[in-house]
Amino acid sequence: MAFILDKHTTRWQEVRARTLIPGRVMVLEILWFDEQILSCLNIYAPNDARKNEEFWIKLRANWKARSSLPTPCIILEDMNIVEEAIDRLPAYENLTGPTRALAALKSQLNLADGWRQENPITIKFLSQMINRPIQSRIDMLTKDKDLLDDLEQMGIRYQVDLKDSIEGRTEERNPQTIYKNFKKEILKKVRMRSKKVKPKILKDIECLRKDQ
Repeated sequence: MAFILDKHTTRWQEVRARTLIPGRVMVLEILWFDEQILSCLNIYAPNDARKNEEFWIKLRANWKARSSLPTPCIILEDMNIVEEAIDRLPAYENLTGPTRALAALKSQLNLADGWRQENPITIKFLSQMINRPIQSRIDMLTKDKDLLDDLEQMGIRYQVDLKDSIEGRTEERNPQTIYKNFKKEILKKVRMRSKKVKPKILKDIECLRKDQ
């Protein structure tokens, strides 16, 4: 298990990486825009259904018990479980135990399956079993749910403003200026979210330094 960073576009020499469960869970903290800290969680869950359920329960308890762990902005995960029937071929009902345990962890960390939220009826498989007609989407990118909701609403407003600017185009209000302002709003929203999360992360880092 590892994170791969582009050394030309990231401050890779200043990252902080921790292994929570060897071969299963890693946390990466990296400096981002305006000295903000981006926290990423990398997960490779067990394939066995019983062990998979136990894994999510253990990880959730681990997060509750260790206050120094940062709330992840992004989770990169191979869950070895399919939450929705639409993400499996042939489609069938999910295993209740593992999916409930995973849902509890995501709820605790306020995270959501970003791709599925934006594509609720799209079928796209990422994994296929060799010599068997079975496909699934088990590799996921999970994101901050609050930020996703905010960006979705901003996107809806952008579409409305864009349509209005085409029908009543002026020098101050046109598709180009609407798009420019839309990008500024997104950047502002992401920075505000980072500033909200940063104090807790810095506090956690300070606590770790005192414990050393």
